Amino acid sequence: MPTCVSSPCSDTAIENSTCLLERYIPLDPTEIGRLTASHSYSEPKLADTLEKAYLYGEEDIVKTPDGYISVAGGIIYACDTDGCNHPKIADRLPYALETHIPDNILDQYLDGVSNYQCWDCAKCVNDTVGIDNMSGCTKQYCLTNACSLVVSRNTNNPTCPYTMRSKCYDLGYPPIHVNMTLVYYYNSDKKVIYTMDVICHKDNCNDYSTYKALENALSVNPDLACLDIGESTLATAMTAGTGTTRTPGTGTTATAGTGTTRTPGTGTTTSGTKKISHYTNMWLITSIFAPILWIRIRD
Repeated sequence: MPTCVSSPCSDTAIENSTCLLERYIPLDPTEIGRLTASHSYSEPKLADTLEKAYLYGEEDIVKTPDGYISVAGGIIYACDTDGCNHPKIADRLPYALETHIPDNILDQYLDGVSNYQCWDCAKCVNDTVGIDNMSGCTKQYCLTNACSLVVSRNTNNPTCPYTMRSKCYDLGYPPIHVNMTLVYYYNSDKKVIYTMDVICHKDNCNDYSTYKALENALSVNPDLACLDIGESTLATAMTAGTGTTRTPGTGTTATAGTGTTRTPGTGTTTSGTKKISHYTNMWLITSIFAPILWIRIRD
């Protein structure tokens, strides 16, 4: 069982669990960043993930006078081999999920003519809800021309997988933005939105059709070149000046320094229930991560 050689942490094994490594860089500059190694049970919102290998992150697409920019916050790396969440590999995580929604879609659904009117609604969203179905909702006149739309995923609730809340945004006049948390399954190239918080400046723009249009147009493209860390490369990753990088999709590894190579998908497994060894601890990161915000000027 691997041990932590440089940080005050513990090494534990829990049946049917997944390793998590979180690098939290808050979007709110008053918050303090942190680095956390843990088991998946510590994150109830991720209790029903479809696969054990994924990235979970938060990103914000904001409209500025110069166009749309993307701002990324924390990211959680989930993996399923012994010791794969060692804090030494934190610098190998992608800085962002690199979400993208085309500018023309954002402008079409979020910006336009406003007579201070928004939908007011709270309803369950599932596969039976049509894209134009706002039954049970009313239109409301607001103090500003900003409308709010929040769609949240409900864990382990097949009858109501998502909840939608539409209303006026009367707490000032924020810019147009789309804030999202989502899971990206990097082995199968699938994404699942967990929350989408939208501010739009257009009459009745906070309806279900807006959410579906943004969801359908959303793409995710994180930099995974350095993410392939398994049992056979962990010792190398813990050694300064060594390590490996991988070209996604090739199944091969290019050596950096004196690192070793690994064929993705290999590793030690046992039949039946599997125990995965995890590193468990949390560090408050004040001098390194807290001041960092990943900001990308969109093309």
